[in-house]
Amino acid sequence: MPILLLDTATSASVFARIDKSAQKFFVNKPAIAGEDSIDRGIDTLFPDLKDLEEVWLGAGPGSFVGLRSSFAYIRMLTMLQNIPCRTFFSSELWHQIFRLPQDRWLLMRTNAKLFYAERFAPERRSLAVSVEEAVTLEGDVSYYIESWQPKIEKQDSQYPPQWQRVFFEPAAKNLEHLDCRKLHRSEQTLHSALEPLYGHELHFKRSTGKYG
Repeated sequence: MPILLLDTATSASVFARIDKSAQKFFVNKPAIAGEDSIDRGIDTLFPDLKDLEEVWLGAGPGSFVGLRSSFAYIRMLTMLQNIPCRTFFSSELWHQIFRLPQDRWLLMRTNAKLFYAERFAPERRSLAVSVEEAVTLEGDVSYYIESWQPKIEKQDSQYPPQWQRVFFEPAAKNLEHLDCRKLHRSEQTLHSALEPLYGHELHFKRSTGKYG
């Protein structure tokens, strides 16, 4: 049952072909690969789309442009191929990529001032935080150096030395440790009902102080 996994929540687009006993990976950076970056990734792993039986799609929260592009593409693909789609939280995939425990906060950029902070144990928590707010998070923290470091080094306050920097070199070999089947996935979703997590709700909850 060949499955396509796709996540475009960050500056690096991650693709995987998940077969019964094997996984193959591809990664590119849309800023370099261009507008057809999703086509290239899928064509590399699925030269014949007749092999494709299901899609697992990273729902974010993350890049507005990246998520908008992948959701539009997958809506059309699943409709034309008449195949199901399931979604997963992008940060859970990136926890795996960085080999982070589920109870560690992972901080990634959302816009010029705010960052997503997400962890999955003891239960999932997802916040939009400023640099100043991030230093008050309880528990272990990692930050994606490509998205976090440039901003945080401009702050007057020094970031905590116990925070862990994580790096990702966009190459398929750096994804081979993933076990994609461990991702928590939604029920099968019709193409017309697919909606990404752009983060607007997180921003609203932050502004109103109603994270709950």
